[in-house]
Amino acid sequence: MAAAPKVEKSATPAIESKAADALKFFNGLAEVPQLNTKMLTRANEIVTEAAKAIWASEVELLRLEAEESAKLISFSRPGSEPASTIADTYAHWHDGTEKILAQMRGVSDQMRKCGWELFELYSENIKSAGKAARPD
Repeated sequence: MAAAPKVEKSATPAIESKAADALKFFNGLAEVPQLNTKMLTRANEIVTEAAKAIWASEVELLRLEAEESAKLISFSRPGSEPASTIADTYAHWHDGTEKILAQMRGVSDQMRKCGWELFELYSENIKSAGKAARPD
């Protein structure tokens, strides 16, 4: 009768440990698509919120532009003194331009905020995916 091969007892726990680590790794990998789905859902929410805010700001910017243009046209009335009309027009133009620039800065701030929120979300997702795929 043939003798059964000798298996070292110390090697078996090492193999079991590696198998357990591999199982943890693949179970962690199974979580990654769920994490990605959550990330993309949140990214869509961030972009949608930013788009709504930017569109509202753009509508306000258009309203300001139209209002300022109408005021500038109204300064040039027949019979008004040209020197004071020009001075008033430039003063009003300066004030209107400052309002419009402030509105444009607001749009820029909203876009920058959206970009940083997406960057933070992406960074957190990478960290979470790394933790999920890494055995303890």
